[in-house]
Amino acid sequence: MFFIKARPSAQTVTNQLANAVADIVRQVSRDLYTEVKRFTPKRSGRARQNWRYRQRDRFEYNVSNKTPYIASLDAGYSKKAPDGIVRPAVKEVANKLKRRRKV
Repeated sequence: MFFIKARPSAQTVTNQLANAVADIVRQVSRDLYTEVKRFTPKRSGRARQNWRYRQRDRFEYNVSNKTPYIASLDAGYSKKAPDGIVRPAVKEVANKLKRRRKV
């Protein structure tokens, strides 16, 4: 008898795992960017328009806002966003991630 067992190499498995992690990191960071924009209160639209999303490397993304009063808005200064911006956005992204994992 003749048997052949094909197993992926450790390098192949490592690459597949790294690709899966990179996809999840990209997806979560993109969702966070979308949610912080959504949770940013709008009066003139300046704070909402100043959110930036930038990929630094395969596993690192930067979501930022250089509007001078963004810290006040995030601290709950606005009546339109009394809970701030980042905390509710992170909660929403975490809930989305949990829902995706259940599927």
